[in-house]
Amino acid sequence: MNPFKYKILGNESKCWYCGCYLSHSNKTTDHFLPKHLGGRLHVYCCKACNKLKKDLTPLEFINKLKNLKNISPMMFLWQNPDYKVKPDFDRMINATKTLWDKIDKELIKRENENKSKDIKS
Repeated sequence: MNPFKYKILGNESKCWYCGCYLSHSNKTTDHFLPKHLGGRLHVYCCKACNKLKKDLTPLEFINKLKNLKNISPMMFLWQNPDYKVKPDFDRMINATKTLWDKIDKELIKRENENKSKDIKS
């Protein structure tokens, strides 16, 4: 997987993060790696998750979700009115971590290939 090549991952009908059904009016894409990091990898997600993630890196988003897990449902919904119910943060953390791990492995592989080329040169 090339994280720097424009690509949209996931099912068009489900949010990558929370897993909710995506209607035409609720569907958007999120820069999984923020624009300022040059990432062009997108995932389908709901507008609420896109707004919650903002321009956070995957690891920053995971930390944010871990902190939000401890907030009461009423407080979370009051602070995030785009959600109808408190999402399953464990699912969101797992979805983010799974994709980030794949990207991280690809980056390490590329770095090792570049080092090998440098040694041969």
